Amino acid sequence: LRVDLSTRQARAEALREGEVKALLGGRGLAAKYYHDEIGPEVEPLSEENKLIFMTGPVTGLRLPTSTKFQLATRSPATGIYLCTNSSGDFGPYLKRAGFDGLIVEGRAEAWTYVSIRDERVEFHDAGPLLGTSTSECQRALKKAAGAEGAAPGSPGPKGAAALSIGPAGERALALACIGVDERFFGRGGPGAVMGWKRLKGIVVQG
Repeated sequence: LRVDLSTRQARAEALREGEVKALLGGRGLAAKYYHDEIGPEVEPLSEENKLIFMTGPVTGLRLPTSTKFQLATRSPATGIYLCTNSSGDFGPYLKRAGFDGLIVEGRAEAWTYVSIRDERVEFHDAGPLLGTSTSECQRALKKAAGAEGAAPGSPGPKGAAALSIGPAGERALALACIGVDERFFGRGGPGAVMGWKRLKGIVVQG
């Protein structure tokens, strides 16, 4: 799933089968998309930088550690390639919604959050969420999606997973993390990239 914050449009595209077989996991695929789409001249805090979230072949299966998924972007802390991973329910729910990966592009005109429910993608005003912590924001996103109080991992419309930034990300500080169901993409400052894009959070159902 490719989401463009500048145009508020989303589209699905097929993974390249040869790359899936050669690179296998989410980390390899995320690195390949980074290599192909983020040139050496791209600044971390710029419209051309992207957030590339990618699951692996066992993400979401009922196996140990299968909730892990990957993020690649250009780091505002180092200025170079960043690979970081997180657990939490977001990766499995992204798979349930029908997607192996999510690439976020562009920059929103105003603070935005994105909701994904199966194959439907919507853009929402995130102004009222500004200043909230990652946990507070995720609870609010799940409530808005009608998933408040659902047990973790619940399938169907009652369950949801979310990721978000807090005040540090809103200010594009290079230490900012992205929270994922009380876990984090913790190194390299990816929360700053998300904040610069004026993306407060993403909620997914499937």
